[in-house]
Amino acid sequence: MDVSARIRDQYPAFSRTRRRIADLVLEYPEKCSFLSLKDFAAQAGVTEVTVLSFCRELGFGNFSDFRRELQDSLIATVDLRERMKLLRDASANDSALYEQLVRSTRQLVDATYANNDVSALAAFTGKLRAAKHVFLTAHNITEKHARSLCGTLLYHGIDARVLDIQDREAIFSLLTMWPTEECLLLAIGISPIGKSTLAITEFARKLGMEIVAITDKATSPLARAASASLLCSVRMLNVYNSTATIFLMQDMISAFLAAGGEKGLPSGRTPQELAALRRSFLDYSTLA
Repeated sequence: MDVSARIRDQYPAFSRTRRRIADLVLEYPEKCSFLSLKDFAAQAGVTEVTVLSFCRELGFGNFSDFRRELQDSLIATVDLRERMKLLRDASANDSALYEQLVRSTRQLVDATYANNDVSALAAFTGKLRAAKHVFLTAHNITEKHARSLCGTLLYHGIDARVLDIQDREAIFSLLTMWPTEECLLLAIGISPIGKSTLAITEFARKLGMEIVAITDKATSPLARAASASLLCSVRMLNVYNSTATIFLMQDMISAFLAAGGEKGLPSGRTPQELAALRRSFLDYSTLA
């Protein structure tokens, strides 16, 4: 449930002061995504302490978490051109906006390198090398990364393939074709994670398959399901998810895989095992 839905759900129980805050968020969610705590409190006509209390009542640890949720909703529901218009309106001129974009990109790259040290990359690529079969799942903005990374893995001699989220039977067949211990799911997604990616990840988890992830934060459901994750900073100026850092991590993965390794041969499941797994797969649509 996103922040606006939470507010609407609890609105009848709010005091008059709480409703002033709620009304501001519900009427101007895009504007609120950019406000500091001080400015937000001033716009709502309440104290900063009251705003923090309001955030905690909604289940957020602080105002930054609350605003981050608003930004997630903004990115998920508002067209990119409209989001960029918000940035242009807040900038002195085009030159200032471009400078902001370049500076923000550098910050994303620096943060991504800081999030993924040598040990994290070694652990991640070690699991790729150890698996006999690697399946990649992603969609929407990250699908191109999955297909590109798949090509990188194939180049390094790793049996890899991208799961087609439109073909559930093919997904089931691939994920159950070989013994689970020989397989690895590589899930790629940035917040908010799509339902299909979550469903496939959850099904792999139910199979007992090992999962690794490329995602944007440690609290991502993909990171929580994974035994190893690479965290890519993607949030640019609060209104745009730049996936340039995912390509950056792909280059690092390729470098770490350069030593390579021989892959094992596939082996099948018994018909009885497949029948039992197929029955569990009927719940695909509810796994997310």
